[in-house]
Amino acid sequence: MDTVASVEQELPCALAAASRKALLRATKKVAKESGEKVANLLSWVEKREKIKKACSKAFRSGDARPPLFPKCEDQLYLDFLHRREIVGLRVGGKWLQVRMLELVHRMHPPSHSNVDKFKATDGWCSKWKKRYRVRSKARTKKQATPVAERLGAIKEFHKFLQEVVFESGQVLPRQIYYMDQIPYAHTQPQAHRRSLNSIGRSCFLKVPFKSADKRFCSIQMTTCADLDELHRVPLAFILRGQGLQLGEDETALWSALEGQARIFYQTKAWADGDFMMMWLETFAFDVRDIIEEDGFVILGMDGHGAQMTRRFQERCDELNIIPVYTPPNCTDVVAPVDAGCGATLKMLANMLYEADYEQKHKIYEDEGLKAKEKRMQAAMRVMAAWNVMKEDYRYLILQSFIKTGWFPLAPDGSQDHFVKIKDFPGYNFRN
Repeated sequence: MDTVASVEQELPCALAAASRKALLRATKKVAKESGEKVANLLSWVEKREKIKKACSKAFRSGDARPPLFPKCEDQLYLDFLHRREIVGLRVGGKWLQVRMLELVHRMHPPSHSNVDKFKATDGWCSKWKKRYRVRSKARTKKQATPVAERLGAIKEFHKFLQEVVFESGQVLPRQIYYMDQIPYAHTQPQAHRRSLNSIGRSCFLKVPFKSADKRFCSIQMTTCADLDELHRVPLAFILRGQGLQLGEDETALWSALEGQARIFYQTKAWADGDFMMMWLETFAFDVRDIIEEDGFVILGMDGHGAQMTRRFQERCDELNIIPVYTPPNCTDVVAPVDAGCGATLKMLANMLYEADYEQKHKIYEDEGLKAKEKRMQAAMRVMAAWNVMKEDYRYLILQSFIKTGWFPLAPDGSQDHFVKIKDFPGYNFRN
């Protein structure tokens, strides 16, 4: 704006429709002093009114009619940032509307002429987001390699599953298990895939919690193609630490969860080789009845290094467990846990976290929680979510096996269309 003002001072006659030569002469003089290009200065002079208007706009922009309660809207924006980026909770349009109504009634007396008239409608919410440059985005799970480029490996795997592993329908669903690890943190900013955030920032924050909480624990989830056998293999929690000093209340909780969950400790909450060997023994114990009756069970998993070691595979052979590994970079298409089971478990657990935070936000923000309290709360939320899944999301679990090809299909190919891949409606692995 200083340059534009200088141009206006040097070109009083030019701005009053002076000759082109006078305009160029004065512009060159200012260009030499300011170091700007002549063409830029000429453009700025012609558009000086638009530039002034744009520079004089406040942060709120794009609304012809000013807001009725600007201070309330400023406070709402601060509350939005705190909830979304500090606490890591979901923020939707409904929350914004309810919160705005609370602020209006709290910050203005009832006698105010517009308090009773203001309804915080959907239209107001849309304009508020535009004024404060808040946008709604969706996190995607797109692989770097498109499905079309991986289609050959996926077809070969599905064909291998049905014709070799499942012996063309001879294997029973109760013999088919799939296992995967799900990272879980005490605070979950991704409770819902769609949320609001300020423009220019990542919609899902990278560090909305302390670094020590990033991999607070891992959940080893084992599902079965037979829904009546979901109770057979409990969830396994890999907690961060060594588990050497446990309080009485924590010890009591782990004892209460015995039979429903298994607790393991690892310094980084990772499924390393030692953990996998310990877990394999517990898995073999859980499915011993099926192995005795049917001779073997199938354990599907991804290509995680700790699951592909020689000692792990040799022990599987000794225990009559057949390990089947998914092809590299294809778990988003061929893994039941990645086909909705894992995301649903975390979504339900995160909903419980949000509800608990709403009731105890002062404790969360002011006093904080100890490490053992975080471990206990995370385990209880996940266990409650898993119990809900086993009762109310049975169809989702079954479909996750069918659509990823982990369910025995008719050998004549009449049921091949049950295996589905998004964006490939006519997918058939036998063709």
